[in-house]
Amino acid sequence: MKHKKAIIIISLFAIMLASIAGQSTFAYLQDNSSVSSASFAPAAVQITINDDFANNTITLAANTPKSMPVSITNEATSADGRSGTSAYIRVAIIPIWCHADGSGTALPSNNVTLILASSAATDWLLGKDGYYYYKYPVAAGSDTTQLLSAVSWHLTNTSLDAEYQACKLEVQVLADAIQSTTNTVENYWGVQVGSNGNLSLASNNTP
Repeated sequence: MKHKKAIIIISLFAIMLASIAGQSTFAYLQDNSSVSSASFAPAAVQITINDDFANNTITLAANTPKSMPVSITNEATSADGRSGTSAYIRVAIIPIWCHADGSGTALPSNNVTLILASSAATDWLLGKDGYYYYKYPVAAGSDTTQLLSAVSWHLTNTSLDAEYQACKLEVQVLADAIQSTTNTVENYWGVQVGSNGNLSLASNNTP
């Protein structure tokens, strides 16, 4: 799994957006089969989150969207040099209000708006589990289309506004990839694979 997060420092009338690299990990499935006494290096799946999280501090006023494009690359080779392979990809984008020290709060994040890219309507499926599933297998060395376009926030006009000004907003981007074999992805994710190789949501994962 790849994991990145943007930390957004807010005040009552503006928020400060700063990029902080999150802990990054990746998982892959590998083909351990062999023929007779021959041996080979199994293919690997490694993905990269492509984002535009700023490296400096930016002022973002309420109700003014900040561009934060997000897409995913299925790398042509893994970090250890193995060849990549076709994969299915899913992404979760999670806004979380935190205290100044990074610990969680009970504040609702329904005043945060994730503005999806136009391609999200045609190329991504939102599951009941909160993940966006890219509909198509992604060849090694290729990218998904853009999922997220921008992030915005607004005041709630309630007593909670005074609490938000002392908090930070974490926008976490979590991405998973799994080798594009029908049985594997259907067994592990809430999806089905059509005869053309494209994903659809399983009945138990349809919102």
